Amino acid sequence: MVHQKKITSTLLLALVTASLAILAGASTDAEIIDGIVQFHRPRCGDEPGRGGRRPELIEVLEMGGDTNRLARLLAELAHTNDIWNAKMALSELEKYGTAEQLPFLYSCATNPAVGDRAVKAVLRIEGVTSNSMNTVHNYLFSTNWLAFDKIGRRSEVCCSLLKKVFNVENLASYRPCMYGMATNYLQNVELMPNALDEELCVVDGGFSQSKRRLAILRTAMQRVKAELEDVANSNYEVWRRTHCYTFQTNYLQNAINELVAYPEANLPD
Repeated sequence: MVHQKKITSTLLLALVTASLAILAGASTDAEIIDGIVQFHRPRCGDEPGRGGRRPELIEVLEMGGDTNRLARLLAELAHTNDIWNAKMALSELEKYGTAEQLPFLYSCATNPAVGDRAVKAVLRIEGVTSNSMNTVHNYLFSTNWLAFDKIGRRSEVCCSLLKKVFNVENLASYRPCMYGMATNYLQNVELMPNALDEELCVVDGGFSQSKRRLAILRTAMQRVKAELEDVANSNYEVWRRTHCYTFQTNYLQNAINELVAYPEANLPD
């Protein structure tokens, strides 16, 4: 009798599980989008999965592994005017995005709120191509002002791609383009120059002690100093930005001093 009850309970559990799976598969797009929003709502603690691995979005939605549908709905959610939901949708597109979303992701490259995530998604989906390199260029050279929490993202993207292009042999054809983009960006745009300068010295052994590097660093120094002066006269994130740009000016000044000490006239081009 006990054995029969156990079998009955098991069958009932299986039926309930199957019914839930059918219902989940029959969910409307609107219901799935609502599930995505709920998954990313701000929480206290680590729930769900407190103390363990946080489940993946596709696992929570139980969409039968249909990542193409999920990517389409994430792109739809990313079009919202709600900045939080747009950011969260783009963060998931880094993982689930497909070639279908590439035109949308290209268009997001100059968006200061989500540009870094869009570019990372493009590089994951497409790899290093002329199109993805152009998207990275648009992101790096966008004139849109970045909030402080995004201030180092462009440098991270540039350094990561520079390292990849110079470390992967079948990407050798992209090295001249990537090198030119990185040095141009360092000289004319970058406000966090230390990491990119160091990476350029790694990938190009002749760069570290060259007149070319000295000229780039001097131009970067003028720009970062001007940014530091602007911040000092503003009322927005003054302490954090001042601390950040002071570190960068110190780095640049030390690097310039080391190069000038060779002396400068003896540096190779």
